[in-house]
Amino acid sequence: MIRDLPLPLRLRNALAKAGFNDEQQLKDWLSGTPMPGLDDGVIPGVGPTGMKALRDWADAANAAPTLSRSAPRVELDASSRWNPPALPAFDKEIQRRSEEFRARGGSVVVGDGRGLLALRLEVDIQDRLRAMIPVIKGLAHVKELGVEVSAETVGRMALIRGLDALERAHRGQNRPETAEKEAKSADPSPEDAVPTPDPDAEVHETPPGWSKCGPTDKIPVPEAVLHDYYTQNGWSRYWGMVDGTPIYFYWSPEKRLQDLDPFPGSDKSGRKVAIQGTPWGPGHVVPVKWANA
Repeated sequence: MIRDLPLPLRLRNALAKAGFNDEQQLKDWLSGTPMPGLDDGVIPGVGPTGMKALRDWADAANAAPTLSRSAPRVELDASSRWNPPALPAFDKEIQRRSEEFRARGGSVVVGDGRGLLALRLEVDIQDRLRAMIPVIKGLAHVKELGVEVSAETVGRMALIRGLDALERAHRGQNRPETAEKEAKSADPSPEDAVPTPDPDAEVHETPPGWSKCGPTDKIPVPEAVLHDYYTQNGWSRYWGMVDGTPIYFYWSPEKRLQDLDPFPGSDKSGRKVAIQGTPWGPGHVVPVKWANA
């Protein structure tokens, strides 16, 4: 079949569109046999480069000792892109290292193509992550938000803080010694990282980990009335990640507006907006998958 020939995809498609069905028909046409509907020596969509590829293919195919219509054997020179050089035997080395890694207690997490990051962590790193779970649970802002802390939560915090430290340390400079020193001094411990609001401030800064939704962010249709209630009262929509799940809530940085009653309605399951106290004033948390009553 034409689509089985070792030719570029665009060239094979042009040949099939022109009416060629098999390699013998193509070789006959290249040898001078007329093809119904085609001008002499011209195939629509095939330029000089494509014609050269066809002639090279025909020369190689005719020179081969045996030919099969289902799987033609084509002898090409070593420089041809259809005859790539042999690759080094990396597969055995990869297999050896993978077995060695698993023997030490490492695990492999495979992403599903939707933005997940696959990491290989030795058993001692996994133990260190698990050992940090009670420490993170004890942080003030984690207690206030009622976050379920897991090894994945701690791993996410470690990755983000490590990236922040690396970015601050390097600052676009290629100085390994200076970067390493600055990274050590810039990497805060969990206790030092707990932010505290200014008790005298009338307008709070947005706390770390809270992201304000912009004007172009879509509001789910079931939450439209709820959203209007808060925006008309001067509150804004925010989101934050809780154990890998985005949580949406409303909050006002202005103290004078923070006495607002929560949205009076409920969804079809009877769930209501929850009030979550924080050092920066109350946040009104929208239950996940809010649906109209």
